[in-house]
Amino acid sequence: GAATPADGAAATPPPAPELTFEDVEKQLEQLLTPPQEAMNGTAQMRILFAKTWLARTMKLTDKAEKFFNIIIEVAKPDDLSPMLLATVGDSARRKGDLDKANACYIRLRDFFKDSEYADGAPVGLAEIAFEKGEFDKALDLFKAASEFQGSSRILEATQGIAKTQFKLKRYDDAKTLFEQIANTKEWRGEATANALRMLGEIDAANGKHEAAIAYFQRVFIAHQKWKNEMAKAYLLCAKSFVTLGKRDEAKKHLQEMTGRKDLLEQPEMKEAQQLLATL
Repeated sequence: GAATPADGAAATPPPAPELTFEDVEKQLEQLLTPPQEAMNGTAQMRILFAKTWLARTMKLTDKAEKFFNIIIEVAKPDDLSPMLLATVGDSARRKGDLDKANACYIRLRDFFKDSEYADGAPVGLAEIAFEKGEFDKALDLFKAASEFQGSSRILEATQGIAKTQFKLKRYDDAKTLFEQIANTKEWRGEATANALRMLGEIDAANGKHEAAIAYFQRVFIAHQKWKNEMAKAYLLCAKSFVTLGKRDEAKKHLQEMTGRKDLLEQPEMKEAQQLLATL
């Protein structure tokens, strides 16, 4: 007779093959691709955005980044939905492509002012004005953004007003807002660390270095999750100690900072090493 298979060997079906990104991508394209006559820039951008989202969901960060960069490179603002205008505008701005960002925000403002993403336009345009050093214009735009009812960008607008007032040397106004941010439970997180650092910067700008140091220390002791704020606070703290003539304290803080592996990538590290060499 035929040989009997080993116990249970025949009973177990082979496992279903794991779905790869490419498999799902193909299905996604079939679902999203309109008939040829309806295929236009907007449809292409939606497909690309869906692929970005898919890659993110599957934790393929490099792939997601690649698709998103293509959107930023090739997208014409006219082809983008309100959500994509806000998202592409913000990403282009962070990459320093202010012209592309500006075009996205202006289209969002002019054509989609009733959409739920409309508040992205004044915040984005305000950030661009701030980057360019046009602080009066930035302040007006941040204030306009803060007046959107139920806005998801209210924190960014409030931070924007406060940091612009700091640049305009309106220290009392800036201080009031940064204190409000630091004390708002719903905004607990990076915004808290940023507000505490800025409160330190306001005191330092007013020559109150002892008070400034207390704020900076709170940031790098109690808010270590936010490396960018931590690095800034360490360096500012050391500078305040130098101003007070406490060079040993400055040196101690800089040695501590430059010895931290988790801060090596931060842009402040180079200046910290240079300052340490002079002490």
